[in-house]
Formats: sequence, structure tokens, C-alpha cells
Amino acid sequence: PQGARCRLLVVGKDGSTVLAGSWLVSEKGAADGTPLDGSALIDPDQVDSVRVETTDGMPYAAVKL
Repeated sequence: PQGARCRLLVVGKDGSTVLAGSWLVSEKGAADGTPLDGSALIDPDQVDSVRVETTDGMPYAAVKL
């Protein structure tokens, strides 16, 4: 929703999390989605999942790899 402070997290197979990006949802972003260019310093072979959540930890989406 508009005004939400969100973050993209990459989760390692060892349970560690790496911040790949963050954003504040704008009015346009709430209606159309928010493009995000991000990166995480983690070996791709060690990635377990990717999560989107608010900065206070409320989950929005997760993808297990």
C-alpha cells in the first residue's frame, strides 16, 4: 500500500539475510507496482529464497529457490 516502507531480502541456505534493496511505496507504485534495481553480495549457489517485506517485518511475498 502507499506509504509502506518495503525491503527485498535474499536469504542464504545458512539462514543469513542480505538486504538487496528497499523503497517507499508511492501513489503510482501502489497502483502500478514499483520497479527496483537491487543486488546482494551472496554466492548464487547459496541462495535459498528471496522475500519482500515491510521494514517492520510484515511479509508480502517469498520465493523459495
